[in-house]
Parts: sequence; C-alpha cells; structure tokens
Amino acid sequence: MHIIYVDESGDTGARPRGASPIYALGSVVVPAVRWNEVLEEVVAFRRHLAERFGVPMRAEIKAAWLLHGSGDLRPLGLSPGTRRAIYELHLKLLAWVQLEAFAVVLHKPADRHPRTDPSELAWTTLFQRLEAFAARREGPLSVIHDEGDNARIRKHARQRTRYGFSGGVYGAQRHPERSRIVEDPHPKRSGESYLVQFADLVAYASAAAIRPSAGSAGKVVDGRTYALLGDARLTEVTGLRPRHAERSIVLRDDL
Repeated sequence: MHIIYVDESGDTGARPRGASPIYALGSVVVPAVRWNEVLEEVVAFRRHLAERFGVPMRAEIKAAWLLHGSGDLRPLGLSPGTRRAIYELHLKLLAWVQLEAFAVVLHKPADRHPRTDPSELAWTTLFQRLEAFAARREGPLSVIHDEGDNARIRKHARQRTRYGFSGGVYGAQRHPERSRIVEDPHPKRSGESYLVQFADLVAYASAAAIRPSAGSAGKVVDGRTYALLGDARLTEVTGLRPRHAERSIVLRDDL
C-alpha cells in the first residue's frame, strides 16, 4: 500500500480575470510499510533546519511563505538565499529517503475562460494516473490532501473511482469495482503534516518548471528547481506519451 500526499498551487480562476496562469497538484508517494521510518527521517530533517536556520519545528513551511518570507517564516527574517536553500533541501530530501513525487500541471489559456473546471480536470487526471500507478505496483492507495474544499475533492474522487473510467495508453476502460484507491481522500491541515508541506513545494516547483517565476519569487524558485527532486521523480505516471520534457510532470494544456 502507498500513501499519496497531495497539495495544490495556484487557483482555479480564469486568467482574463487576473487568476494564476497555472494550477498544479503536487504529490509525494510514501510506501505505507516505511511510513514510520520516513517520518523519523523528516523529523530529523526539520531538526537540522532548526539548528542551521532557526526554523522552529512547529513552523509551517509553504512555498508561498518561502518565496516571500511571510507566514510562520516572517519573524525569522531569512534572506532569499537562505529561503532558496531551505526549498532546495526539501526537494533533495525526497530522493535521499527514497520517496517518489510527481505533479499534474494545468496551463490555463490567457485569452479566455477554461472550457473545463481546472480543479475537476486536475484531480481527475491525478486519480487516473494513480490508478495506473497502483495497477503497476499491485497494491492499494490512500490519498491525503491539504484541508480546503474537501467536498469538491471527495466528489472528484468518487466520480473517478466509483463511476468513472481508468484511462490507459490504448484507451479507457470502465472498471470502478477494481479501483485501488481506498476510501475517500482524507483532508489534513498542512500545518499538521510535514509531508503535505512537501507536496506543496513539489506543486509550486512543477508550476515554475512549466512557467518560470519572475521577480522576487525567481530568487527562491526558478525553472530548474523541480529537477532537484532527482531520483525521486516518478516518471511512470506519464505513460508512453509524456506531455513535457520533465517526465514526472503530467501537463494538461487542453483547457
């Protein structure tokens, strides 16, 4: 069994109305049998951040707060270089502890409203790719996501795993009775889960890989940051037809 931690970056609005150009879901894949071991490694990592940079163990580390030195990080007055180092260490750690990560990224059209709800398309794509991943690994999955619009996410999951189709390279087949996703996705406040925080950083880095950041954010994250995941990048999710050169990013630009 694998536990999938998911968080989002960006919003679901239309770009003509000033919304973000990208909506992304970042995912961190943890084998359930290694969960305690992984937690110990992550806690040790946070102790290292506390000793080296003064980041409290209870501080929430979000991409937006690292970009701008805000939120729980504001009192620390960390320089952009230090915040970049913290961001990069998080991504590198996933490979060090032999976890896997991937992202679903939607590039919204600049000149019109999306034809499809970005949230529905992103989550539907995520569940489709998770089903394919679970079939290859021959085991069930449990999904944990950042607390937010829980009813919407639960609806997308049920449509996919109970009533929908599981896609494949050679076409889609309906077999909801064989869904490998266990129960509804479980919401969890990101401030209470280090692993959800990792998923948030994966999500923003994937968005920057598609559309490199500018301004102050560029000092912390750029188009090359995502590649620091190294061996943690889960390329299986893109199947035989990757939509982006970074093969652990599933890019949807058909909105």
